[in-house]
Amino acid sequence: MEAMYQSRALLLIQQGKFDLAEKELRSALTQDIHNALNHAYLALCLANLKKFKEAQQEAQLAIAEEPDLAFAHYILSVIHFDEDRLKESEAAIKEALELDPEEAAFYHILGNIHFRRRAWQKALDAANLGLALDPEDVDCLNLQARALNRLGEKNLANQSFTNAFQHAPENHETHANQGWVYLEQNEHKLALQHFQEALRLDPTSEFAREGLLEALKAKYWVYRAFLQFSFKISSISGAARWALFIGVYVLVRVMPLLLPFYLMLVFFSWFSDLIFNTLLRFNRYGRMVLNQEEIKGSNLFLALFLGGISALAVNKIFRIEEAIPIGVVLLGMLFPVAGTLQLSNKKSRKKSFYVASAIGVLGAVAILAAFVNPELGSTLLSGFYISALLYTWFRMSLS
Repeated sequence: MEAMYQSRALLLIQQGKFDLAEKELRSALTQDIHNALNHAYLALCLANLKKFKEAQQEAQLAIAEEPDLAFAHYILSVIHFDEDRLKESEAAIKEALELDPEEAAFYHILGNIHFRRRAWQKALDAANLGLALDPEDVDCLNLQARALNRLGEKNLANQSFTNAFQHAPENHETHANQGWVYLEQNEHKLALQHFQEALRLDPTSEFAREGLLEALKAKYWVYRAFLQFSFKISSISGAARWALFIGVYVLVRVMPLLLPFYLMLVFFSWFSDLIFNTLLRFNRYGRMVLNQEEIKGSNLFLALFLGGISALAVNKIFRIEEAIPIGVVLLGMLFPVAGTLQLSNKKSRKKSFYVASAIGVLGAVAILAAFVNPELGSTLLSGFYISALLYTWFRMSLS
């Protein structure tokens, strides 16, 4: 009976019906609670259902039952990776590779960890190791292509995609990866086609949806130029980026003529996503691509920006001094709000949210104080200025 439940579960997993597979595996575990493989399969299902805490518990149960089960360590690594816990993910996949160094999929997840850390050569090396074991592994071919593209080997990257399509022409991951590479190569129209095809094959792919959103925004030449700049910046190490930003700042101090370009760069660095997400809301197709969080972010941006500008206009027209702190605080809050929304790592976003909330409270108190005690309000507003400025450096440390 247990084998039948497991067999059904595997079939359902192959069909992507993880909720039904979960039920079968729970039934199987009622027959034998100590079956490590079924705990690992259940962890896989729960991870795909976004129940990451339960998935981690099941993977750890599988390892506790059978410490030498490489697949369980692999699943645990995938769960940590999806939660952006790269250190834990790397430790788990290295354990899996020690137990079974002949599995191409293990090198794929190791390569993805390196890729997310911007270690392109290490990512390529891992993909090549996987392909040495299984030359037809589509996941490793996709990773190889993306790493090659980041290393400037565009022809070789395209060749890897050609191989991947030959082995699995209907693979939505390959279409999505090809789309991202085309975006990096400034070919947004080709990228759009591949993202659309990826979503046709798998409408639930968040990877493809995000790519499609970027490709739609890349129709605007300003965003396209900024996107290329962002890809270039993301290709260099964290220390080099800090050095670049500080160097540009020093250069602007020495050559004030460059100040408008510098301010434009800063402006787009912070607000390009929010601005172009807002523009896409006026596009029928764009509205369908935006998710609820992106729409809420756009609403918040509009409220702060229009509210801030309106308050400053009221001060200018009607000479109402109390409108100044309202305008300054609303516009100043754009930085911590945009900075928080840009973060995908949950821990980093939580830290940013707490800091942004504290700055927001300080700004609100400064506004209230401006009505009852202008001198105190002015002092608090100065504190708000400094806090918002310090936030920009804090935000860079979270990248």
